[in-house]
Amino acid sequence: MKPDSKIVELPRPPAPQDGAAPETPTRAPGNARFLFKYVIILMGAALFFVFLSYLSHMQRQSELGWAEVERQTEFSVSALESMEKLRDKNESLAAQTARDAARVDALEDEAAALRREQADLTAAAEAQAARLAEERAAAEAAAADAENRERALELLWRIERLVAARRHTQARETLAAMTEAGLDAYLSDRPDALFSDGLSAREELARLAEILD
Repeated sequence: MKPDSKIVELPRPPAPQDGAAPETPTRAPGNARFLFKYVIILMGAALFFVFLSYLSHMQRQSELGWAEVERQTEFSVSALESMEKLRDKNESLAAQTARDAARVDALEDEAAALRREQADLTAAAEAQAARLAEERAAAEAAAADAENRERALELLWRIERLVAARRHTQARETLAAMTEAGLDAYLSDRPDALFSDGLSAREELARLAEILD
C-alpha cells in the first residue's frame, strides 16, 4: 500500500537584504525519514512478491514432481501388471504345450499300438491264408488223387472186361493210354478181395498186361 502523498510546504526564507548573499535552502528531517520509509516499503513489497513468486514456482514444481511421480508410479504399476499378465500367459502356454505334448505322446503310443495290432493281424491273416492255401492245395491234391484212383480203377475194370471179351487190341490201347497218363501209379498195392487170389489192383494190372503181351 502506498502512503498518502502530502505536499509539505516549507517556510519560505526571508528575502535577502540588499547586498546580502542568499541563504542555501535545507531539507527538513521529516521528509528524509518519509522517503526512507517509502523505499523500505517498496523493497519489502518487492521481496514479498518475489517470495510469493518463489512459493508459486516451488508449488508448481512440487505439483509437477508429484504428477511425474504419479505418472511413473502408474507406469510402473502398468508395467508390473503387464509383466504379470505376460507371465500368466506364458505359464498358460507352457501348461497348454505340456498338455499338447502329452496328448501327442498318447496319440503316438496309440498309433504304435494300432500299428503293432495291425501287424499282428496282418501276420495272423497271412498265416491263416497260408494255412488255408495249404489246406486247399492238400484238398485239391487229395481230390485229384481220388479222381485219378477212381479213373485208374475204371480203366482197370475196362481192360479186364475187354480181356474177358477177347478184345485184346482195345485192351492194349486202353492199357497204353492208362500207362501214358500215369494213372497206373494210382492203383493200390494192397490186397483187394475184388480181385482173384486176393491180388492188389496193381498186381491185377500186371497180370492183365502179361495176358496182352
